[in-house]
Amino acid sequence: MIIFIFCENLKGFLGAFCEAGFSDRLLVLKEQYYLVCHMQISVYILVQVKGEPWRVAAEISKMQGIKTVHTVTGQYDIIVFAELDGLDVLKDIVKEMHKIEGVQHTQTAVCIP
Repeated sequence: MIIFIFCENLKGFLGAFCEAGFSDRLLVLKEQYYLVCHMQISVYILVQVKGEPWRVAAEISKMQGIKTVHTVTGQYDIIVFAELDGLDVLKDIVKEMHKIEGVQHTQTAVCIP
């Protein structure tokens, strides 16, 4: 994921950002006013399934970047937690989920760091 940040006090912001351990993810652009940050994203994907959710959950759990898969009660049948290398990877994962027989709908929530 790429985040563009405009900051009047970039020097102070960069100091705090580096102290937080993100210095390896920085690229300073254009007269020190813009910052590009490449970061891994964490997401929850809620999945509605027609039929038995356990088979679908087992297939989802094999996908790259998926950390946990829980079959639950309520409006959604499965809750997935994943750590991915950006929004393009997220898009591919969701497309892959929709190819699984029984998946009817997904709702994605990207965690805000």
